[in-house]
Amino acid sequence: TSTTAPPNDDITGAPRNDGFIDIGAYEWRCPIGNTLYVDANIVNSGNGTSWASAFKSLDQALAVAHCCTGVKNIYVAQGTYTPTKKPYNGCTEMTTTDPRDKTFHLRDGLKLWGGYPTGGGIRNYKVHVTTLSGDFSGNDGVTGSGSTFSITGNTENAYHVVLSSAPSSGGLGVTLDGFEI
Repeated sequence: TSTTAPPNDDITGAPRNDGFIDIGAYEWRCPIGNTLYVDANIVNSGNGTSWASAFKSLDQALAVAHCCTGVKNIYVAQGTYTPTKKPYNGCTEMTTTDPRDKTFHLRDGLKLWGGYPTGGGIRNYKVHVTTLSGDFSGNDGVTGSGSTFSITGNTENAYHVVLSSAPSSGGLGVTLDGFEI
C-alpha cells in the first residue's frame, strides 16, 4: 500500500479541492452557472461558459449537461450541427456498433435555444438559422414533391437526429426551440 497523499492540484495548478480526483492530468469540474454556449463558427472550442469561450460543437455542451445536472440551458449560435455522440446513460456515452445511432440526446429538464448570431447577441431564429442535421456525409439530395418526392444519399444518416428522455412520471420535460431539423 502507498502512503503518498493525492496531489492537491492538477498539472496546470488548478486546485483539486472537491474531494474527487478524475483520471488525468487536468482537473474537470461542472461549470458555475446553469447555461452553456455553443458556436460552430468559432475557431477554437472553449469551456462553454460564455459566448467568448463557447463550445464549437453541440455535442460538447450535451456531454457536460449529462454529467452536470445544474446545467439547465444551452444557447446555440447559427450554423449546422451534426451529432458525433451516441445516447448517454447518466454521464457515460453508450456503446453500440452502429454509427447511425449518433444523435443529439437531450436529458430531462434541459432547454436548448437556437437562433443566436455568431458571437452571441439578440436571438432571432428566422435570421440566424440553426440547423440540427443527421446527414453525416452532407450528401443528401431532395427532388420532387408529393408522389414524386425522393431523397437520395441518405443511407448513412442518423436514425434519430434528436432524442429526448425523461422519466415516465414526474419528469421536467425538454425544450427545443429555434432550430431546423
